[in-house]
Amino acid sequence: MAAMNPIEIDMFQNDSEKEAYELLKNLDDTYTVVYEPSIGLQKKRTPDFIILSQKFGLIVLDVKYVKLENIKESNTQIITKTNDIKMKNFYQIVKDYAFTVNNQLVKELQNNTTIVHPKNSTMAGKLTFPHSSGLLLFIENEDRYTKEDVAKILSLKETDFLIVNKIQNTQNELENFIVNLNRPFVKGLTSSMQGEILKKIYINSDASSNEFINTMSQFNLPLNQNFKEVLSGTAFEKSKQLKKNLLAYTIFSQNSIDVANKNLSLGCENIIEKLKGYKQELEEEKFTVAVFGYFSTGKSTFLNTLMGTDKLPMDEDRSTATFTRLRHCDESEDFNDGDMQVVYKDENDIAIAYKEAIGKLDFTDDEEKKYSNYSELTLFKDALAKKLKEIKIRDYGSNQRDVVKNAKKTLGFILENNIPYGTSDKVEKEDINEFLTDNKKAFGISEVIYYLDNDLLKDIEIVDTPGYGSENTMDTFKTEEFVKEANVLILLTEAKDPMSKEDEHKFLETYEALYKAEDGSVNTDNLFIVANKVDESTKTIQKIKESIKNKIEDNWEDSIVLKDEQIFTMSAKYHYDKVHTQDSKLDSENINENDLADFIESYSIFLTKNKDKELVKNSFKNIDDTINELNDVFNKTVLNMNSDITNIKQKKELFQKNKKEISRTYNLVGQSISANIKILHDNTKQRLDKQKLNNTQDTADAYERYLKSKGLKPNNANKRNAKEFYVKFTKAIQKTVLEDNNSLFKDKLKENMEFINKEVEQLSIKLEEEYNISGLEKRITLQKINTEKLNAIEFEKNFVRVVLDVILLGCGDFVEYYAQQMKKDWSENTYSTLLKNIDDSNKLSIIKIQDEFEARSLNIVNSIENKLNDIEKNISKKQKDKEEYDKKTALIKSTFEKINKLKTTIKKQETDLYN
Repeated sequence: MAAMNPIEIDMFQNDSEKEAYELLKNLDDTYTVVYEPSIGLQKKRTPDFIILSQKFGLIVLDVKYVKLENIKESNTQIITKTNDIKMKNFYQIVKDYAFTVNNQLVKELQNNTTIVHPKNSTMAGKLTFPHSSGLLLFIENEDRYTKEDVAKILSLKETDFLIVNKIQNTQNELENFIVNLNRPFVKGLTSSMQGEILKKIYINSDASSNEFINTMSQFNLPLNQNFKEVLSGTAFEKSKQLKKNLLAYTIFSQNSIDVANKNLSLGCENIIEKLKGYKQELEEEKFTVAVFGYFSTGKSTFLNTLMGTDKLPMDEDRSTATFTRLRHCDESEDFNDGDMQVVYKDENDIAIAYKEAIGKLDFTDDEEKKYSNYSELTLFKDALAKKLKEIKIRDYGSNQRDVVKNAKKTLGFILENNIPYGTSDKVEKEDINEFLTDNKKAFGISEVIYYLDNDLLKDIEIVDTPGYGSENTMDTFKTEEFVKEANVLILLTEAKDPMSKEDEHKFLETYEALYKAEDGSVNTDNLFIVANKVDESTKTIQKIKESIKNKIEDNWEDSIVLKDEQIFTMSAKYHYDKVHTQDSKLDSENINENDLADFIESYSIFLTKNKDKELVKNSFKNIDDTINELNDVFNKTVLNMNSDITNIKQKKELFQKNKKEISRTYNLVGQSISANIKILHDNTKQRLDKQKLNNTQDTADAYERYLKSKGLKPNNANKRNAKEFYVKFTKAIQKTVLEDNNSLFKDKLKENMEFINKEVEQLSIKLEEEYNISGLEKRITLQKINTEKLNAIEFEKNFVRVVLDVILLGCGDFVEYYAQQMKKDWSENTYSTLLKNIDDSNKLSIIKIQDEFEARSLNIVNSIENKLNDIEKNISKKQKDKEEYDKKTALIKSTFEKINKLKTTIKKQETDLYN
């Protein structure tokens, strides 16, 4: 049997995880299994299981319960449900988990060469053993699907997942599944390696005081390595180190308190999750620098120079048509230095571009209504293509031609291209130009990510925006997104005629609109203008800068005001040559060797004094508040330990006394749904009262129209066609009335549940306060009640057969006779039968909802009892071994003292650096 961690689990997140735990338990003793590993991640980013194998290395597994009938479509990146909600593909989720786990182990075990390749190795920073990820799937109605069906519906490879509905049958397949995940690898983890990894991913909640002390001492080493008492270097370097100090302080605090929480039963899970979230924000924080400019301004040369690299193509004629994100290669397991990833737009992005383009063309109201629905494009694709050919740009005024041209081009791209929505591809460097330049492929691309092993990209992510003047200018909303979200914006212009191009003015108009405050002013601190190619200009540096300021002042007056230190001149080509060949043939009085350094220092100071300061200040406050909250809980727990057992017994007695009343209160909330029965009844009756069968003449007219549609005259009325008409007509009535009833039913249920969950939340919060517990369910989400199925009345059996019997007794041969019979039977039989069946179905639906609500609310009530029992058990356990408990609490007290010293150091460093 596998070594399970933990050995016993009081409560699983769901039944699927419980069954998966039992399945994995039956692996042989060469496996170690960890449920919900503690690897410094937020719960939402933690996989369900990590397996350590002596044969096959490390395997990350995630468990999913899937209703395949709820899946509308999928690709390797995105799953779309039938309600159009999109979510990340399951395999992408578990793959991301695996990458995060690997990164965590590399960070924390980087000095252990049996686990992480040493720095002087060609595999530096990589794990020494095979690692993989996979899915354990529980499929609802599993018998309906083959494994091939599941793979196709979810866009998975068959080796990526194992269907585990029938555990007994699955047991033999489990190891084969693990083997196939790791082929062609055979190297595993020794017992020693497993032990070292286990220390990093699992906290033993029953550790002895010695084990507890040893675990806590492990956190000192990385702290001592990463925390600097004195900051040194440039302001930017000091700021980077201060952020590292804050992160080291947070990691040490979180790890220490996490161990204390599990071993001392502090009940701080929710508070610790907040701390983990702040830590994650610090780890993932990276500034974005967006570079904008006309395509001939030398952007690529400038970017190469800025990063000290030569990997970006610098062809002056190249017109970049996509957003290119420059990212450090360490951020992805799948990409190495120099690799490129093409990320395609999702369907929503295409739909937005489509709708905007339709609105810009001169369609009639009927045409616009016909063509506006992108989801139905296949129905009118040819007609729209023909219409676009009829629209001539020359027929429009000069001020409209560009708009019309781009709108036609957008629609043309959408009609001609088969875009793999929401997916991404790895692209070879030599093939990237066909994606980057102005062609039809570029339109369907959201962005290209270029992974580089570049030191600057460890702290900053650079976005190279589509060159102004390129043909692909449809991505206005994405441009606005980058203008708004970038920490630093660099606008590149040509020194020989700076800020003269229309597109440069469009950029500043966008900037002004997005950054304009209520008082009409614009905070331009994050904007830098660089006049490039000064070696090609006959103007002096001073004249170039004055020209930029004058043109901005002429067009924007007091709205956009730039300081001198935000306007720069340089020759990127000169600095590029100096970096890569130590010399440059360019010679101009305008060139200054310090231009590049001055620019870098300027935007670095901005990042340091503004963005870093804001980040550190906010993060520090959030982290400090959370640690203080944890400290208070710890002190209160220690202080109240002796009185806890008495208090918890009193709470349990009180609960047993009030349990029935609590359940009744929850159920009273749920019973408010029953008020819908009368509303639904009245609505159904109102709809039935409007039907033509209530009136003989209306029925006769409808019957006569039916005969005409069959090519018959009124005197051709007979039993057969009367039967056909009445069956079709009454079924149509049934269908429309049911659809209206079901729509109203869903709307009212939604309204009810919003009200009910407000009441449930208030009640649960009140009970948490009363019984001093946490984590009660605050919202009750019901399973989807399929009112269509519940309302599927057996029309023929219930009343149509009776109606037909009445009609067949007739002997008339004219419309009015049969209309009288139909009206009579509608009034006496059909109307009341239909109303009764719909009413009965609504009642049945509401009973099912109330039954489910009652079961869910009972779970909440039972969870109160379970939590009280757990608290009593933990307190009793602590009291039995007071000496062990005291040793642990003494260490935690000293740890909080250390945390406070670290906090004081960070606060002083922050004040000295930023004030």
